[in-house]
Amino acid sequence: FKPRGNGPYPYVLITHIAGGDFELSRFVASTLANAGIACTFIKLPYYGERRPPGKNVKMLQPDVDVASGAMVQAVKDLRRVVDWIDAQPDLDRHRIGICGISLGSITGSLAAGIEPRLTHCCFIIGGGNLHDLVFESVEGEAREFRRLWTERGGTRESLGQLMRDFD
Repeated sequence: FKPRGNGPYPYVLITHIAGGDFELSRFVASTLANAGIACTFIKLPYYGERRPPGKNVKMLQPDVDVASGAMVQAVKDLRRVVDWIDAQPDLDRHRIGICGISLGSITGSLAAGIEPRLTHCCFIIGGGNLHDLVFESVEGEAREFRRLWTERGGTRESLGQLMRDFD
C-alpha cells in the first residue's frame, strides 16, 4: 500500500488476526497509506496462500513444535521485510513501524523486541499468558486445543513452560 506523492515515506508492516480475516489488516494499511505512510500487509505462516493445499493448519495449533516453528518463521519473515525496506530509496529507513492485531500483536511484539530498526509499534488486542487463555477460554479452538493438550498429559503449567520463550 503506497501513498500518493513522492517519498521517502515512513513505513509500517501490518500483521493480522488469528482468524485469518485479512479485511481489518487491509483496512488499516489502506488508511495509513491515505495518510502518507507506506505499508505492507504480511500474511503469517499457514495463512492464505501460505497454507498447505488441502490442509486446515493454523499457526496456533495443538502441535506446539509446529506452532513454535511458525512463530519463529513469522519473526524471520518480518525481519526480512525490514531488510527489503532498508534497501528501497523511496522509503524512510529511519521510520519503520509495525502494527499487529491479535495474533499479529504477538508476532509483531516479538519481532520488535529483537529487530532494532522497528522503531514505532502499535499492538492492538494483543494476547498474553496464552497458556492461561487456552485453559480459561470458552472459544471452540481454545477448548479443542485444551482437550488435545490434556489428553496427552499436558497441564496449564507445562504449556506455560513451553510458551515462555515467545509469550
